[in-house]
Amino acid sequence: SHTHQTIGATDLNENIEISTGTYDADGSFDAASQTIDFTGAGRLQLAGSVTSLGSLDVAAGTEEYDGVTQTVLADTYYSLEIDETGTKTTDGTVHTEGDITISGGTL
Repeated sequence: SHTHQTIGATDLNENIEISTGTYDADGSFDAASQTIDFTGAGRLQLAGSVTSLGSLDVAAGTEEYDGVTQTVLADTYYSLEIDETGTKTTDGTVHTEGDITISGGTL
């Protein structure tokens, strides 16, 4: 099923599975010591500061940084999207198994 769930600050204390829906983290996001598992073409939207993506599944899914000014974590992503106005900077090497799309702002 396709769902869109908007969440404020996220501090994951357990693994999360995203299938075909969208997990919209509007606040800060921290998944340290957890697994983000994409079981389909799901989407994780990150609008605030991102501390950790934990163990990130690189077999499917899209991570979208859609805040105004953000740091894109050095990690391996399946697909990565940069959106909204403003400047995103990386804190190291960013690798994608799929696509990287810049639909707004700069990286």
